[in-house]
Amino acid sequence: MGRNAESFLDDVGEQWTSNALQFYDAGKRMELLGITGLVKADIDAKPGIMIPADMSGEQFVRRYHFRTEKGSLLNAQQQEKIQMAFAMRKGRDLSRKQLFKVVKWNINEEENDKELEEEAKAMAEAQAAAGGKPGGKHK
Repeated sequence: MGRNAESFLDDVGEQWTSNALQFYDAGKRMELLGITGLVKADIDAKPGIMIPADMSGEQFVRRYHFRTEKGSLLNAQQQEKIQMAFAMRKGRDLSRKQLFKVVKWNINEEENDKELEEEAKAMAEAQAAAGGKPGGKHK
């Protein structure tokens, strides 16, 4: 699979989504998803079918889409992007917040900043207790 893997998976996913929405009955959805697989349409004029009674299967399926995020499947592309982001951060061309978005680490910045401040304070206290200056070199 090359760089067009996403479009291939989009086509396959679109077909699978269409089939699942039209042909998976309530029992199959319960088997796969548990109670969350049931919908209100399961108890309308056509029980057990996800498609509302007042809508055709084609109309219903057109409301749903399957898309993969471009560049998400090839790890090499993502790694390249991450390396560039770190280089930009090092050169101060990218904020820390934007770096976290690129690497998708889901870091709570507020909590992280608080922890960094606490660590810096503890380190300064330890150095002061040892007779050193914070940020200074020992003799």
